[in-house]
Amino acid sequence: MPDWELIVVDDGSTDGTAEAVKPFLDDERVRYVPRSRQGRSAARNHGAGLARGRWVAFLDSDDWFHPTALADHLAVASEQPEAAMIIGGYQYVDADGRALGERHPWEEGGLGLTDWLFNCLAIPGSALLQRTWWERSSGFDTQVELAEDWDLYLRLAQSGCPMTWCRSMVLSYRQHKGASSQALSSHTESAQFVLDKFYRQPDLPQTIRDLQGPAQAWRQVALAVQALAAGQSELAQTALRQALRSDPLLAGPRKLQLLEALLGAKPAAGATPDRPTADLQSVIPPEMQVTPREIRQARARLAMAPLFRWAGNFSDPAAWPAIGFSEFGCDILRFISGKCGSGERESRLAVDPLQVLRISTRDGQCEQLRHLVRMQFVERELKCVESRRARLQKHDHFLFIGNLALPPVE
Repeated sequence: MPDWELIVVDDGSTDGTAEAVKPFLDDERVRYVPRSRQGRSAARNHGAGLARGRWVAFLDSDDWFHPTALADHLAVASEQPEAAMIIGGYQYVDADGRALGERHPWEEGGLGLTDWLFNCLAIPGSALLQRTWWERSSGFDTQVELAEDWDLYLRLAQSGCPMTWCRSMVLSYRQHKGASSQALSSHTESAQFVLDKFYRQPDLPQTIRDLQGPAQAWRQVALAVQALAAGQSELAQTALRQALRSDPLLAGPRKLQLLEALLGAKPAAGATPDRPTADLQSVIPPEMQVTPREIRQARARLAMAPLFRWAGNFSDPAAWPAIGFSEFGCDILRFISGKCGSGERESRLAVDPLQVLRISTRDGQCEQLRHLVRMQFVERELKCVESRRARLQKHDHFLFIGNLALPPVE
């Protein structure tokens, strides 16, 4: 892919950037732009203002593009010429470049304005943006020091920027060790600044304005998740109390969603976190009145999330480990799809949504799949699996994937 330009904006750095870039300046596609320190938003704006191409992409100094990142983005642009912003996935790495995990934002929702209100689905290095839309948006707000990317993407979504997914890993995103309460709180304060700025607009539709409380609450939930993952239990509880004040429904109809988010907290790089499942009861404010049964229900939702996200991949056993299933989970899928046990069945996994499986349980987890009670194959794989119900039965207790009533712990 020879048609590119690289603009290195040196925002008053002291780490030898000029010396590092010098060997590459013989290539006329590479430009080095030194300037006094003005902050990352101003640096990005300056670089984008110098760009001459149709598309702009940003890369922070401690991250790196994967080798085919730009080609993958542009392949999507060729297939979907109406798209003006293309968003890829990214890999989390530690300070030494070791892989910590991946984010597949296309599994988290859509790309409408309401989706962006509750979730920042991209970071600067994971998105490719048409320069005309960049100019229309006026770029990053230099008054927003943190969460400046979310601010930009909210404005683009509100303006109707056509967005789509690049379902590839395009970036390695470096995570730095630990996460202090001050750092976590500062990021949340910036996110709150972005929300307040968004809701100061006088002409917002009422349907969007009605989401202000829930959106503010989920900013605090995000802080609680990060704090719990970083071992900051006191901060997590404070954030949850603030979330409940903004959206009381988190203690009611949306309680399982909240618990699922908290149970999904992953340890920060280099941190020594609390154990989320063990300490969750001590972190949740008493006014939420969470029961052990509800925690088991949320654990089940979290465990089944990969199943829901990857319905289209079930007929390919080679894909199951990559999806993230444990070996036990793969055994269950092999059994369901007729790829193990007595009596080979069709290779395609396409089951009646009300299929019933008998299991034994302990500590809220499936231990052993005993036998198939009923299985009916249909003509094609499951579609819209989120709207289907898989029922697991043990005696007279049921686990419903959807309305989730877990069997008691034995």
